[in-house]
Amino acid sequence: WQVDVYLPDDSRHLWVHVRIRNQNDHPIPYYWWTNIAVPQTARTRVLARACHTVNHTMDHRVVNADYPYARGGDISYPTKLEDPASLFFLAESSERPWIASVDADGRGILQCSTHALCGRKYWAYGTRQGGKHWMDFLSLPGNGDYIEIQAGITPTQTQTRPIAAQASLEW
Repeated sequence: WQVDVYLPDDSRHLWVHVRIRNQNDHPIPYYWWTNIAVPQTARTRVLARACHTVNHTMDHRVVNADYPYARGGDISYPTKLEDPASLFFLAESSERPWIASVDADGRGILQCSTHALCGRKYWAYGTRQGGKHWMDFLSLPGNGDYIEIQAGITPTQTQTRPIAAQASLEW
């Protein structure tokens, strides 16, 4: 695989180009998800063009839920999730797939792509002690609360796609 990243001078846009090659003489499955870690505050909100999510729970169940209102509240605010959550968006048709993490003023990060990355997800560690421990371990102890917004080649991370023998894919 190869990833090229380009940030033009004075640009607010980071461009990423990905190429995957199968050098085998037989087809193989491949998997790709792009992660962006974004700060989590009390007012951080995750937006996407979707009405439903699929959540892979910690006890290995798959739960369908409306979005953003589920579990008795607005789960577009990661701090409303006590337990870790892996929310995959079942997106409505869109010209350009996207997901965003914004603050109370509507400022933040927008991740958009071509249709090659059709999947969208947000991961939250939850507000319990275990989730806080993981955020501290993986980031800055005491001030590194974050979530992940992601884009992938499949609707969820339980799937793969085939790539033909000696083939190359890029987006």
